[in-house]
Amino acid sequence: MFEKASKRKLRFKTEKGVISSEDLWDLSLPALDTLAQSLNKEIKESGEISFITEAPITNELLDLRFRIVKRVIQVRLVEQEAARKRTEANGRRAVLLDALAAKQQQELNTKSAEEILAELAELEK
Repeated sequence: MFEKASKRKLRFKTEKGVISSEDLWDLSLPALDTLAQSLNKEIKESGEISFITEAPITNELLDLRFRIVKRVIQVRLVEQEAARKRTEANGRRAVLLDALAAKQQQELNTKSAEEILAELAELEK
């Protein structure tokens, strides 16, 4: 799909002007959604598709543009979800590390002076 787009030097009309396929990755999800809606509208307005004759080049290119934008949206949504999960995991990891440090401190506080001195002496060897 992207090979066809690059071979044909496919361009996309956006609110910010005409962009290339690789520029789609820089658009926000709302901008991509707007572009997909616009392309979908163009497809619907382009008329009925014949299943016995070959599609005109313009319809083929329009369909290719639409499929590419949809794919970029799908990938970006997957990436967004993965980033959200990473953020949650990092937050949970920080909470667990804090809890572990508190437990270790609590264990240290329950040791007798003799046990602490013995550990210190062991460390100085």
